[in-house]
Amino acid sequence: FVLAYFVRSPGEVLGVRKALGLPLRVVRLVVPLPRIERRLAGDVTSGRRDDLRGAAASIAAAEGTGVEDVVISNDRPIGVVARDVMTFLEWL
Repeated sequence: FVLAYFVRSPGEVLGVRKALGLPLRVVRLVVPLPRIERRLAGDVTSGRRDDLRGAAASIAAAEGTGVEDVVISNDRPIGVVARDVMTFLEWL
């Protein structure tokens, strides 16, 4: 089971772990802010602008740093990133 969610602190990880009632491993996907800006540029809506501001604030505050079991770069094609995640989880 894969859950895509952003956690900011160890307490949030614990809350997700308790809610799921399953073993949990955390993968932190990282991508530079300029790449995020390029990805969101094609969908210029107020929601996407809010997403970009939120991403910039989270990156600046280092939110979510240190709660992961592994860090994987998310600046490559999705298939490559997915394979890295699946390899880490020993699903391949």
